[in-house]
Amino acid sequence: MTNDSRMQLEEQVNQLSDLSADVDKSSGEVTDAFDILITGLKATSWIAGPLNIGVALTAEYAETKRAEILAGIDTLSGRLTEALEDSVIPFKFIDDAAEWGKIKASVIEANNDAGKQTLNGYWEGFAFDRYDSAASAQMAAATSAAILCETVITNLEDMARAGLDFYTGVVKIVSGYATSMAAAIAKIATVIEAPWGISDAIDLVAAIVDTFVDLADVAMTFIREQLINANTLSASVLAQDGIPSNKWPKATSDEYDDKESWEAPA
Repeated sequence: MTNDSRMQLEEQVNQLSDLSADVDKSSGEVTDAFDILITGLKATSWIAGPLNIGVALTAEYAETKRAEILAGIDTLSGRLTEALEDSVIPFKFIDDAAEWGKIKASVIEANNDAGKQTLNGYWEGFAFDRYDSAASAQMAAATSAAILCETVITNLEDMARAGLDFYTGVVKIVSGYATSMAAAIAKIATVIEAPWGISDAIDLVAAIVDTFVDLADVAMTFIREQLINANTLSASVLAQDGIPSNKWPKATSDEYDDKESWEAPA
């Protein structure tokens, strides 16, 4: 992922932080609205009929529903807090992918430099054969290492992208919360429209929490799959072409200590 991707993720996380503050703030606003409603009901001894909620609107009923709404807000607030705390994870994936990119670039550069070296026309005999064999093994290992780096980078970028999709989705579902909850709170405080306001507030919080859980499940399922892929990748390192038994091939040998094995062309 690029710096643009990191900026997109930062933007979504910052927006979520602001929205989380709105959710926390709404808890006090709900409490105040119900205080007005309950005080009005107790002062006037006014009781609404069944209306759309199927029960009479009394102070006791209002107290029960206030507790239900506040519990829902508390659940939503907790979920958002956890999401903000966990936002370091996709950032870590992005940073790790960038570091692996640097490693890949260094490996490719070294391999390219090695490919430019040749002893043709300068050495021959055992010494040349041994050098050529060692150099070929080194270059094969470097090629394999570069491929391995790219696989790791892709894996990390995919997990980071899943994180970005998750936070983008959460921001989308919570972005209308403040406006919708404000409308519901206004109804609650009017007493006459309180039943509709109470119903709206309960439905709003429940819908957001349910959608949030669905998004989290999708994101975590994908990340688990990627982690399984990463574990498989780690195990496959032992069988990397050009890196037998996960050991870099030797670049030196003591098999040609005999000076007679060294021969320069005439």
